[in-house]
Amino acid sequence: MIKQLNNGILHRFKTPEHADVVIADITVVTSALSADELNFYESGHSHERCLQMTCADIIISEALGHAIRIQRDAKGAPYLTNSPFFLSISHTSNFMAMIISDRGRVAIDIEVKGRNIERVKHRFTTDTELGHLKHFFASEALLASWSVKECLFKIIKKSGVLFTDHLKIDGSEDGDKVLRVNCSVEHPAMKADYTVNSCIFEPLILSYIDATPHA
Repeated sequence: MIKQLNNGILHRFKTPEHADVVIADITVVTSALSADELNFYESGHSHERCLQMTCADIIISEALGHAIRIQRDAKGAPYLTNSPFFLSISHTSNFMAMIISDRGRVAIDIEVKGRNIERVKHRFTTDTELGHLKHFFASEALLASWSVKECLFKIIKKSGVLFTDHLKIDGSEDGDKVLRVNCSVEHPAMKADYTVNSCIFEPLILSYIDATPHA
């Protein structure tokens, strides 16, 4: 049975590559579920994780028009069996973001504005990279950099990734309320260029990749 989504859906839009992006309030989306409906997810999971998984299944089922459960690999990455669709999920606090596409692999990340990660800055970015983001994100440039690199990490699916050494922010271009961040991956197992789209949906920073690597 497909649950009808309520006002727990905060934002929904199509990307230029026709991927479907949904931002939801997990608590609201799952608020009408009974204990029996949640029991499927309870085994081996915390209540918080149970709500995240339930919310994700509700969103994907509504988006695709039929009931479906998301599978997860050994590293926790979501995927669909017997389906042409690719997806990526991110959650923070009581928020979830999902991107769905039938055109290739995708990646998404959300972060709540105001999170202080200054002490780990040296582990994932540089002042030069932040310079490409500050005109758009101002005081949130550091968190935006983390969000962009989380997308890169998800899309390449490689082990031994060093965020500073292997994932590079090379520049940016302003779009319509979206910053297109030009990035490159220089990992021992691959080299590729990506555009990460990054924007603000208060109180969240949203970043996503909705296309295959540039040639």
